[in-house]
Amino acid sequence: MIGAIMTGTAIAVGVPWVIVGVVVVSMVEPWLGIPCVLALVALTRDSSAQWSVDIRFCRGVADELRSGSSLRRALEIAAQDINEHRLARACRIGRPFGELASAVETCLPLVGRAAASAIRIAGESGGRVADSFEAIALLAADEQEMRNERRAATAQVRMSAVIIAALPVILLVMLAATGRIGALTSGGSLTIAFLAAGFVLIAVGLLSIWRMAHRAEAI
Repeated sequence: MIGAIMTGTAIAVGVPWVIVGVVVVSMVEPWLGIPCVLALVALTRDSSAQWSVDIRFCRGVADELRSGSSLRRALEIAAQDINEHRLARACRIGRPFGELASAVETCLPLVGRAAASAIRIAGESGGRVADSFEAIALLAADEQEMRNERRAATAQVRMSAVIIAALPVILLVMLAATGRIGALTSGGSLTIAFLAAGFVLIAVGLLSIWRMAHRAEAI
């Protein structure tokens, strides 16, 4: 009774239905609630506090340039900070700036092209590009924030997909553990056909959810 009242109150005040579902599952089957909670935390954790490699690299280059380092040395230190040891070694042995720019473009998924262009311009003209790398870092921060927001917006959809996919598997495991798996096939070929159709529909639904979430995150 208390659980029903709490569930109704949570729905009334606008708690996301996925969270309500996880709580209900946890109350009914505590052993099943633990993996659901872990999956929810994994899918909804906020990664905005974690700097992307783009931000760390570009800000590292800008800071090193402002402290008086050469562009090559700044690139080397920033590459070491994001564990791009090949790029750091290429800077250390004096590879051409065009080659370094191509390597940077490969290493940075968000703003690699912009950073590579800044390196090529600085390599050819010898101009100061600290402000350029700081601006590129801000651009990467904005892009990462938008990606985090899109990912957070689709977290409930992905959690729903996890639950939909896990429940049939858990049911089969429970039936097998209790020796009642034969009950599924006792109805003959018609029962098996219904089971197969159900699994196909679940697979189609999961594929549709994945495509919608992927499109939403790619916008």
